[in-house]
Amino acid sequence: MADTGKDRSGTIVALLALNVVLTLAALGVGITALTRGPQSAPDPDSGDPAAQPSGNQSNQVADKSAGKAKPNYQPGARSPLAQPGETITKPFGYQIVSDNPAAPPPPPPDGVVAWTDAHKYVGQTITVEGRIAGTNNITSVCFLNFDATDRSRFYLVMFPDMFDAWPAPPERHFDQKTIRVKGKVELHRGRPQIKILKKDQVLSLK
Repeated sequence: MADTGKDRSGTIVALLALNVVLTLAALGVGITALTRGPQSAPDPDSGDPAAQPSGNQSNQVADKSAGKAKPNYQPGARSPLAQPGETITKPFGYQIVSDNPAAPPPPPPDGVVAWTDAHKYVGQTITVEGRIAGTNNITSVCFLNFDATDRSRFYLVMFPDMFDAWPAPPERHFDQKTIRVKGKVELHRGRPQIKILKKDQVLSLK
């Protein structure tokens, strides 16, 4: 019985000692936290590497602003936001225009335009002069080219109902001659042209 009492006493002492150790440990953590004070957010200007954004964060910030073009409001248009002291009772419109608007075409010329400049007047009726350097009649249409090698440049075109309007077939009648013609400059597959639909469009040929 004496040994049993001693064992119980030892167990109790051990439990008390463990309780004291745990209590002191808990008190130590609390004291350390109190002495350190409240943690503040790192200052990016402090030079501390931990305060600097990572490469991914920097990229994310850049990505948010990159590629977003500011709207370009038409000159004279007002802001859609209310001004100080203003009460907006109904919506009003505003127009956003391109940052790179297409240049307006030049005004129609008073005189004759060289064939090399005819492409500048797409959509306008002008008088053009130049030497026909080559022709090509494919039965359904006859091409009168001012440049015999570059097929992307300005040219004249004529259809079968006009083939008999001349003393000779158009591919021979106009070839290697200087022509002055009046008509509307149009684009066909990206290439500027004038269609000769009436005989009186040809003002001179020499």
